[in-house]
Amino acid sequence: PYGEGAGSADAFAQLSEGDKVLLVSFLNSLGRVEFDDNGDGHVNIIDFIAFKAALGSSSTPNTPNAVHDINQDGIISIADFAYFMQAYEGENGDCNGNGVADLMDLLTGTSVDADLNGLPDECVPCPADFTGDRLVSGADLGVLLGTWGQSDVPTDLNADGNVGGADLGLLLGAWGPCP
Repeated sequence: PYGEGAGSADAFAQLSEGDKVLLVSFLNSLGRVEFDDNGDGHVNIIDFIAFKAALGSSSTPNTPNAVHDINQDGIISIADFAYFMQAYEGENGDCNGNGVADLMDLLTGTSVDADLNGLPDECVPCPADFTGDRLVSGADLGVLLGTWGQSDVPTDLNADGNVGGADLGLLLGAWGPCP
C-alpha cells in the first residue's frame, strides 16, 4: 500500500481475521445512539434482544457491546437496563398487571416473548381461545359450536354477524398453543 494510510493498512493486514472483525465492529459502533446495537438509529426490540444477550458480560470502550454499558462500569447490568428502558422506542407497559414493566419481565424470564414482538406472550390476544387457558382446543370448539348461528358473541371470530363455518375455520387454523 502507498499513501498516507499505508501504515494503517499494513497494521490492519497483520491482524488475525477475528481481530479484524472486532476492529470493524468497534469502528461501526462509534457515533451510535446508546443501546442501538444494530446501528439503525432506533432503540427497539432488536436492540433489546442484543442487550439481553449481553447482560452480565464485561465491556470496555473498545468492545462493540459498549453501547449497552451506559454507566461505564465494565459490566452490562440491570443498572444499565434502567436507562435502556428510558431509551426504548417500543411499547413498555405492564400488560400482565404484575407491577413490573414488560421489558423487565422479558429480561428476567418472568415472561416469554416467543414471537419477538416485545410483548409478553401472555398479553398477546388469542381470539379463538374462548376458555382463557392460552390453548385453542376441543373446549374452545365446544364453546364455538354452542353459539352456532348466534350474532354479537365473542365466538364470531370474523365479525360477520353470524357464528358459522368461517369462524370454525379460523378456530381450527389457530388450533394449539396461543402465540
